[in-house]
Amino acid sequence: MKIEPTLKDKKFKPDVSINKIKLNSQKNIDDYLGSDVMERLTDAPNYQSYVLSRDGNQKFTFYFHPGGTKKEFAEFKVEYADSTDDNARRVKDKEFKTESGIKLGILIDKLKAIKGKPHKTVDGEIKTLQYIIDDIDNSKFLQKHNSHLYYAKYTFKEGVLIEFIFGFEYP
Repeated sequence: MKIEPTLKDKKFKPDVSINKIKLNSQKNIDDYLGSDVMERLTDAPNYQSYVLSRDGNQKFTFYFHPGGTKKEFAEFKVEYADSTDDNARRVKDKEFKTESGIKLGILIDKLKAIKGKPHKTVDGEIKTLQYIIDDIDNSKFLQKHNSHLYYAKYTFKEGVLIEFIFGFEYP
């Protein structure tokens, strides 16, 4: 008989991809975000740009850290688009999804079933679940990505995921 781990026992597994692209990887960047992606970044301190889903309903923002390698992005954010930007680049995908199946619109219980118990919860009309990996001495994941901190933040309204952001914090 297989015993399923409880929420408390489940170990958080970080996501590193949205659809075809991964954090700190140049693979598929030109095809997915466009070969001019670096020219579309906004100015410091937050070098960022975004694309919209095929129907324009979802917005995928990607962040470049100063000193990073060209076309490698350290943080990803997905949210509902607040208005249609006719000049924004659109991708073929209808939605943005992580490798573990996290996408806008999922219920809070489903996210917890996938990710486990959050490290921090902020309650209110808008509820936020936060997960952090910050023990570089004992984390093979952080060592592999040469980073001191990985975070994931999931924002819910009325129990439905309306925004999520994850990646490596800028030192």
